[in-house]
Amino acid sequence: MRFVYIVSAGVVLLALAEVFLPARQQRTQPIALVGVNVVPMDSERVLLDQTIVVRGKEIVALGPRRTTPAAGARRIDLRGYYVIPGLADLHTHPRVAGDMTQYLASGVTTILSLGSPADAQLLAWRDSTRRGQKLGPDIFVAYFVDGPGGSGGRIIASAEDGRAAARNAKSQGFDFIKAYNFIPESAFVAMVDEARAQGIAVTGHGVRSVGLQRGFALGQVMVAHGEEYLYTHFNRLEDSTRFGEVAGWTKRSGAYVLPNLSAYVGIARQWGKTAVVDTLLGLPDV
Repeated sequence: MRFVYIVSAGVVLLALAEVFLPARQQRTQPIALVGVNVVPMDSERVLLDQTIVVRGKEIVALGPRRTTPAAGARRIDLRGYYVIPGLADLHTHPRVAGDMTQYLASGVTTILSLGSPADAQLLAWRDSTRRGQKLGPDIFVAYFVDGPGGSGGRIIASAEDGRAAARNAKSQGFDFIKAYNFIPESAFVAMVDEARAQGIAVTGHGVRSVGLQRGFALGQVMVAHGEEYLYTHFNRLEDSTRFGEVAGWTKRSGAYVLPNLSAYVGIARQWGKTAVVDTLLGLPDV
């Protein structure tokens, strides 16, 4: 199990460098994280005042500080801090190298990149991180496609384009395909069919030419925003009577839904409201 520390950035990077690097690059000496409060995933509880002993990439001991042996280990005193299993952020658009350490400092050890101008660089970061040459989360990188008139990504306009996109995504080492709004029906159908043959997943928005229900039936395995249902199936307030029907075919399809509600709330707060945008941009986190 991967753990990340909700502590100062300096301690995060020091300890994570030891935990995540391959064995050939790690020190042989184990590390003991002493006195931490552990938030496990088996139930809603906190294990107080624990010691975690890490050797190489493995947690070899976890127990109360006073009774868990850590002889010979390099000790890092973290009393008063918390340790949690690594978090996953499944909708990101990273652009710069500094994003990687920011994710780790926030407890995020896995990310899905759903389209970025830096995707070629992200592939390199992903590979160097997995080899232990760079510190960062595990990155799964999307091959981003859209149709004519779209706002970004690689443009596909025909069935031939769709098949080529799926083959390119696979051959260039991308982890999955992200389909955007304006892909023509023939291109989407062909891309999903070829992606199945290539063994690469198709995710993304509710493609307007096919809708989510048919998109899932064709093989799209995830929708990247809950709001896509508004654009493809719920156009009027009274459409709420169809919630059960839509939830039913979504469940039967086996597709995943990323609600992404924080983004939707943020967009709604800002839309057409300059003062709100200024306030948000003034926050220390931003």
